[in-house]
Amino acid sequence: MQQPYLFTKNMMLIYIMRVEVYLYVFTNFQFFLMIMRSIMKFIYTTLAALLFSVSMGASAYVLEGKQVVVPKDIMQYCAGANNFWVCVQSQEMLRGD
Repeated sequence: MQQPYLFTKNMMLIYIMRVEVYLYVFTNFQFFLMIMRSIMKFIYTTLAALLFSVSMGASAYVLEGKQVVVPKDIMQYCAGANNFWVCVQSQEMLRGD
């Protein structure tokens, strides 16, 4: 008759050590993931701030442009054009302004 499987003292220690190793690896992996998430959040935040500042710089450049006065007759003529500013420039060239 086969005896039931019993843990010996050494087998129990080996089993406990294995569990401790698994827990150690798992917790360190979780720590690694936590660090990587923090690094990725920092990178994403930095890139978003950089892109936002570039966007603000570009809009400030556009807003800083010179004031344009379009004559009323050219404004009415070019109102339905596909490209308003190209039409305005061509009409100004034709008028000699």
